[in-house]
Amino acid sequence: MTDFEESVYALVRRIPRGRVVSYGAIAAMLGKPRAARGVGRALRDLPDPEGIPWWRVLNRNGEISIPPIDHARRLQRVLLEGEGVEFDARGRVDWRRFGWGGEGAVGGEDRGAADGQGRGEATGAEVAGIASGAAATADTVRAGSGTGARDVASGVTPPRRRR
Repeated sequence: MTDFEESVYALVRRIPRGRVVSYGAIAAMLGKPRAARGVGRALRDLPDPEGIPWWRVLNRNGEISIPPIDHARRLQRVLLEGEGVEFDARGRVDWRRFGWGGEGAVGGEDRGAADGQGRGEATGAEVAGIASGAAATADTVRAGSGTGARDVASGVTPPRRRR
């Protein structure tokens, strides 16, 4: 794991429940404003999807970036809605209501703390509970996207795909 990936994971762990941030904002908070895709790759290749609230990271338009054919897209929305995050008719989140500026980041503030929102990440049991309750129609629900996905129902991490 690279230093950049470790920094991404540490920052994503700080995103409060009910708040979201963009890939680009995370890159900027880390002093790498042009590394949004690197943030996406780091989250796609998560070594431990349970310990990092990857679902709180969206694209710059406030949309989920996971392809529609991936079950993780549905799971991400379900997890966010379970934390009180709302989507509009176009599938976008309102940055003014739900955006997080990064406590201690340059120009950022922790709106979640001001609202009394707790911090931290969901446990595997929470992810599995949310997934089984709201995404029961999916045969396989994955926590994470891409090669770092973990099958929540069985607890099995699939092998990494070769590129």
